[in-house]
Amino acid sequence: MAPRWLVALLEAVVAADRVDDVVGDLEELHRRRHARWGGLLAWLLTVAEGSTAVLVHGARGAARALAGRGGFSRVELRLALRLLARQPVMTATSVIALGLGIGLVAGGFSVFRQGIFGELPFADADRWVNIESYAADTGSRTPIDPDRLLTFATEVSQFAYLGEARSESVNIALGGADGGVEAVEAARVTPGIFGHLPWRPVLGRLLVADDARSGAAPVALIRRSLHERRFGGDSEVIGRTLEITGVNHVIVGVLPDEAGFPDQNELWLPHPEVGTATAGQSPAGSRFIAILGEQAEVEAAGARLQQLSDQRVGADPSLVPLRFRVRPLAHILVTPQIYLGIATFLSILVAVLMVIAANVGNLVMARTSQRSGELAVRTALGASRARIVGQLFAESLVMAALAAVLGLAAAGAVLEFYDGLLDELPFWVDLHVAPDTAAAVVLLALLATVVATVAPALKATRSAPGDALRGTRGASARIGRLGGVMIGAEVALSVALLGSALLFAEGFRRYVDPAFDLPDDRVLTARFGLDPSPSTLPTAAIPDDSLPALMARLAASLEARPEVRAVGFAGDLPRTSPWPEPVEVEGGPTPADAPRTPVATIGPGLLEVLEQTPTSGRDFHPDDLAAGALPVALVTEAFAAARFGSSEVVGRRLRVLPESGDPDPATHPWRTVVGVVPDVMEVAGATGTGGVYLPHRALRSTWMAVRVDRDPAALAPVLRREVYTLDPALRLTQVVRLGEVGAENRAALAALSSGLSAIGAITLLLSLAGIYAIVSLSVTRRTREIGIRVALGEARGAVLSSILRRSGVILALGAVVGAGVGLAFTRMRLFVFAVPEAQWWLFPALVAGTAVAGLLACWIPARRALAIQPVDALRYDGG
Repeated sequence: MAPRWLVALLEAVVAADRVDDVVGDLEELHRRRHARWGGLLAWLLTVAEGSTAVLVHGARGAARALAGRGGFSRVELRLALRLLARQPVMTATSVIALGLGIGLVAGGFSVFRQGIFGELPFADADRWVNIESYAADTGSRTPIDPDRLLTFATEVSQFAYLGEARSESVNIALGGADGGVEAVEAARVTPGIFGHLPWRPVLGRLLVADDARSGAAPVALIRRSLHERRFGGDSEVIGRTLEITGVNHVIVGVLPDEAGFPDQNELWLPHPEVGTATAGQSPAGSRFIAILGEQAEVEAAGARLQQLSDQRVGADPSLVPLRFRVRPLAHILVTPQIYLGIATFLSILVAVLMVIAANVGNLVMARTSQRSGELAVRTALGASRARIVGQLFAESLVMAALAAVLGLAAAGAVLEFYDGLLDELPFWVDLHVAPDTAAAVVLLALLATVVATVAPALKATRSAPGDALRGTRGASARIGRLGGVMIGAEVALSVALLGSALLFAEGFRRYVDPAFDLPDDRVLTARFGLDPSPSTLPTAAIPDDSLPALMARLAASLEARPEVRAVGFAGDLPRTSPWPEPVEVEGGPTPADAPRTPVATIGPGLLEVLEQTPTSGRDFHPDDLAAGALPVALVTEAFAAARFGSSEVVGRRLRVLPESGDPDPATHPWRTVVGVVPDVMEVAGATGTGGVYLPHRALRSTWMAVRVDRDPAALAPVLRREVYTLDPALRLTQVVRLGEVGAENRAALAALSSGLSAIGAITLLLSLAGIYAIVSLSVTRRTREIGIRVALGEARGAVLSSILRRSGVILALGAVVGAGVGLAFTRMRLFVFAVPEAQWWLFPALVAGTAVAGLLACWIPARRALAIQPVDALRYDGG
């Protein structure tokens, strides 16, 4: 059942006539989630949804209460703005901090909701499901054989339609005098699926089943954007031909630009319907998409699939036993691990917002206590306690509203930027702050702000007017236990974020600016390869072992051009960040203890393209790729120093180990080091370990780099034509200068690094501001006490120490805990290519800096109080 405390909260805030329905619905959803996801995930999702319901119904109750009070008048709101403007530093600090928290939570929840649990942008979206198949013994993704598909298509009553779709990049010939070639994102789909999609052609017709029959003329459906770019928007385009991978296809229709199924495709080609005689074995990467009947359920469809598959395996033991997973199409990115990780991340964001709001409450408490005299005068003149608390509440609402506008605007701008930057998002993902998400986050922020500010208001108005005017019973403004915990937590959070952000920024700097100069503006790079399923396109039937021969022919053709200086191939280029693997050196640690090292594959000639030469030994040459050749490797200077302890390592041996199990000599042989090369491709987060280079043996995909003596962009169309001439089925993508490789990663890293730095800095400043405000007010309230202690002969140092002791303990504990959390985070290596190992001095320096800054914030008001003469302090009224 749902958590009891959550049910109790709902019963407290939901109207009596609706509480049974709300709690009952939540209980039912929790039972379903528990059966599907397990206890922990079900609990997290139920708590999130139940908390939102508490906020919504609580806000409605507050609105009803305010309506009974008469709401807030314009005079009260204008007064709130004027009073906030009288203390611009405190107001700006609070608004920026709350805005930061609101923006973080709104952005995080929007990505979580739209990217992970999105919805298809058309009617009956909940009936679209994705079918995944896994080998029963290994759990690896395994394609479904045609006979089983035929059974599914005809005997699963829950399916109204079963189709297939697969995205791929294809080459289209542009024709004309220059004979240009363009790579376009295409999709091969079963035509029947278009009858269930909402988009209708602006010209011509949709694909039909006959288009996919054996012997049918090749046809294509294009999107408006390709229509405009390739044909200039010609209204007579229907019936014209488009050369796709060397074959002329007749254009039969044009879809609007909003069409993008199954991905952001511009071109659609027909694929035989599931279960037909011409369908054949489905290629790797195919998605099987079903549309459920109106009354069908996902669980029942999955159970029926499994039952039919098990029956076929029982009748034919030669078939591979499969396990099936059926889930909503828009949820294909969801895995329990991803869900748990994002839920944890969002919980941290909410915690950040709560801590920020609590510290804002500390600032407001200090500000409210300073106004105790004013509040006492208003009370003495007849203002009710409810009216005064209402005025303070209005100030909090105005401040929270300003923060909400700031935070939602920032979150919307960031999401819009990334929505335009990330081209590979599914077509249903539209990153933006949805109205209901914004409303829930704003309600959360308002609740946190109100709880954090109304409590000080009630405390400040509890005193009798006469006592408040005489200063005898004013709010003490000492840092209470809860306030101390909140300030300590915020200090810890800010130190952890600052340390991680600094390491992230340093890794990013190394990632962008390699230690060695590279000819970034004189090298053109491209990634090309064979279609992973040669049967899908007529001219792509190329044997796996032919790609090296094609590479050699392409290199010879390019090297004959006068502007080309060098051509090379590789599996990894600078800034593509090869993943670290365990590497054992002969005579070094055992395989179980072997350190991880970035391992890249490069071909002969790549170092020449990059204008790098071995510092000792030699480069790879073509004989190293011959069958039966001695296994060899190159190592970087840093690797030689770190792992061998010397630069004289030519002739030494190493081997790359598997992730698990014992190394197989056939696949993980000992390799002889034949050269030492500069560190130009190592992972930024592992700069101390260097890197290892292995000979690149291209089979289906490879990087190519060409160094020229002029603008490399001019070579791009030439390269496309050369590749298309070799074979139209060769896919050419990511044709960019060397300096632009990984540009999207660098943009994402820059934004994340800046965001982490901003969060850490703002939360730390807010923590220090809160401590300063509380200590300053506390010292002001204790001025008479301080004067008495000094007059009685107590040393000023002892008085100062007693004032700073509690604040110092809070600062020290928070900073130390934050340093530990930050250090643990960086050692998790979640961003292995961007987060270098922490220097030993970084987190101690942050702890010391935070402690000094915090104690200074405490020392300033304490020193000011000690500077007052005892006689003056004794006359101080504390108001």
